[in-house]
Amino acid sequence: MITPAEIARAVYGAYRLARSDPAGMDYFDKTPDGFWRSFTAAFLLAPFYALLIAIDYSDLDAAVDPWRYGLVQTIGYATAWVAFPFAMLALSRIIDREKQFVGYICAYNWSAIIQNTVILPVAFLHAGGLATPGIALPLGLGVLALVVAYVWFIARTALNVPAATAAGIVALDFVVTGFVDSVTENLSLYPAF
Repeated sequence: MITPAEIARAVYGAYRLARSDPAGMDYFDKTPDGFWRSFTAAFLLAPFYALLIAIDYSDLDAAVDPWRYGLVQTIGYATAWVAFPFAMLALSRIIDREKQFVGYICAYNWSAIIQNTVILPVAFLHAGGLATPGIALPLGLGVLALVVAYVWFIARTALNVPAATAAGIVALDFVVTGFVDSVTENLSLYPAF
């Protein structure tokens, strides 16, 4: 069981990484147990994701079944949290970074708290119709640029890889996440069985 102190320490480590401080890696429990506990970040963020799903659902056609939509989105959320680590497990073997894999995923998972601190307000503004497209688009692109730089720094630091390899890892993250999001969205809007 994870303690509030461990959560605070890990989030602080993620914050330090967001400030481009490699010493942020020292705040993570880079053991196998710490690896599994880092997925606690998914549970901490789940209520905010559920609220976004509810807002998105309210804009959909009434013919979309809310239970099906919610179930598929929940499965998609869980899948997104495990798909990239599985892809990275394979890639870490290819790039000879198996020893750094656990620490990297710990940092990657806990960084989601920091990322969502920036992403969620923009997403809520957009989903709630509180920001015009003229404001939401540049704001969203700015946030995306920050997140890309952050995830790139984490990959470069935690895995000790060259800049180009870290960029490839970020690209892999976007491909895996985009695929899961696309399948989730299509299945959640697909007509009932």
